[in-house]
Amino acid sequence: MLCQNCQQAQATIHSLDKDGSDWVAHHHCEKCAMSGGPEASVEPGKIIKLFGDYLAQADSPAPTLDKDTACAGCGLGYEQFQQSRRLGCARCYETFAPDLEQIFLRVQERTMHKGKAPGRPQTSMPSPLELRRLRENLQQAVDEERFEDAAGYRDKLQQLSDELGE
Repeated sequence: MLCQNCQQAQATIHSLDKDGSDWVAHHHCEKCAMSGGPEASVEPGKIIKLFGDYLAQADSPAPTLDKDTACAGCGLGYEQFQQSRRLGCARCYETFAPDLEQIFLRVQERTMHKGKAPGRPQTSMPSPLELRRLRENLQQAVDEERFEDAAGYRDKLQQLSDELGE
């Protein structure tokens, strides 16, 4: 597909724009998209809004929360959240966690961010995720009566705790 602006290069950037109740597709090459032509420029807020609209229209699994559920922090109700797909405050993440996990899994690979960490010190510090995983493995090994494995997990946790000074 050719770029809508220059009609020469292959379109590599595709976007949808909502025009009233209709969706309009835009197809641009990288050069035209970067030049910021009128159709090529897309504001981040607009992308988030479009994404929220898409999620609102997508087939949702059965609601996991009671429709009377509301955030204690900002008062955002479950039905408002379902319609806008936007959260009102940090406590909304806890309140609507069951639905958020389903949404995250639909639109991305994982429910947790796996990006780069800021500059790390020379000594390797265990991540909270690693510690949690070790504790879960320890509990599972004890539950399944795999005591040798459990001892290994316990020793590793103790070693990490000593290194952290906990």
